[in-house]
Amino acid sequence: MVEQAPDPNEITKEIPPEELVQTAQHPFEHPLIVENKVGTLVAATDIGFGRERNEDVVVVVPGKGFAVVDGMGGHGKGDIAAKILAAELEKALSGQQTMTEARRAASRKMKERGLKAEGACFLSVQIVGNKLLIDRAGDPRLVVLSRDGKVKFETADESAGRIVFNSVQGKSPGDKTHEEIAVAVGDRVYAASDGLWGNDDIESELKLAGTIDLVAAEALRKLYQSELEEMRSGRRKPGDNITIVIQEITNLD
Repeated sequence: MVEQAPDPNEITKEIPPEELVQTAQHPFEHPLIVENKVGTLVAATDIGFGRERNEDVVVVVPGKGFAVVDGMGGHGKGDIAAKILAAELEKALSGQQTMTEARRAASRKMKERGLKAEGACFLSVQIVGNKLLIDRAGDPRLVVLSRDGKVKFETADESAGRIVFNSVQGKSPGDKTHEEIAVAVGDRVYAASDGLWGNDDIESELKLAGTIDLVAAEALRKLYQSELEEMRSGRRKPGDNITIVIQEITNLD
């Protein structure tokens, strides 16, 4: 299928790259809250436990979509790679280029900055009618729950432990997986970097289901506190940043 750039005339608002939603602006104590055409979106990002810096970036284009970008922590410049990729994904979400063009442009700019093996993973979501257009590479993941907490859809994990199979790097733009799914009023979309997902998919899904009756901002904080406590207690391996986006689906007119 030929990838088409979204119609720029349908853009409700653009966010310049220097205003990308990042750690300092939106920690979990004060998350970003956006009322867009389909419902409330909340997002936050945090250094987590066992890391010296946050290499995650959140991009939000109100009314169009969002992205979670995860810099590859095994390399020294994962935060720079993540910011480069985030700026290009913002352009794609705003309709200025396709997702494929965003990956290629980010790879080229990483290389110009001297980044080769350094790179970043991502998951982006565009909201078109009653569909989510999902593009992703690497280990950020997405789950859609129905209003009764049942899993309607979830993406696969493109990693094995600390090994990521796919990413955007200076030496290669990598590949991406494209998926389109229908959503309904009452659904809730959870997207996050790998800091949220444990080793057990069923356990992770139960944690999400346990927040379905909370307002989105409270659900965001509960998930964050749960993961942080597990890292601190040693129940799961520390060393991950934590970034979460929750999109409520309350209107599809």
